[in-house]
Amino acid sequence: MTVTRLVVFFICFLFSTVTSALTSEQQAVLREIEKNIVSSPQMLGTFAQTKRLPQLPRPLVSSGVLAISEELGLSWRIENPIESHRIFKLDDADFGNRINSNIVGNHVADPLLKIISGDFSELDQTFTVGPQIAEEQWRINLIPKQEAFRKVIESIEVVGDKKIRKIVLAEANMAITEIDIMNLHSVEANNSQLLSEFSEDNQK
Repeated sequence: MTVTRLVVFFICFLFSTVTSALTSEQQAVLREIEKNIVSSPQMLGTFAQTKRLPQLPRPLVSSGVLAISEELGLSWRIENPIESHRIFKLDDADFGNRINSNIVGNHVADPLLKIISGDFSELDQTFTVGPQIAEEQWRINLIPKQEAFRKVIESIEVVGDKKIRKIVLAEANMAITEIDIMNLHSVEANNSQLLSEFSEDNQK
């Protein structure tokens, strides 16, 4: 099963689909982005997350490691300031219900998997998709179609070039979360760090 199929699985678990065809111009822009983005069955990278809350004078900053595998799913491990590790697997029968309280699972994991897979067109099932290309950088604005989702997340903006570089979540409570994706690279299926990231013993 490809990474793209894995992403479709996660999206369908979380949200019921609403059919809304992209315009021919949007489809052309997405095809151009998909053609140029680098993807692989297994990928490792790091992230830096900054969350700004209107009631707090300083942002909340965290960082960690992410791993994606078409066989194993998504691993999201926060290293600083407090260690936390979640693994989202393809065979989790109760996936949709189990992660409702987890921001990564609800609002980052699924779009992230689909975006990194380079199959942006499938996002149209769940989001109103607004793609743009300027020189060597692309930008995709995602507006959730489901009202229940919009009550939590108003929009997701994704920026990249050959790879995904940044995700910005605008939450309904006026909080803004920025996630910078760094050092994202392909690895072999037997890579020791990849396998370690998906170890159930490491979940916290």
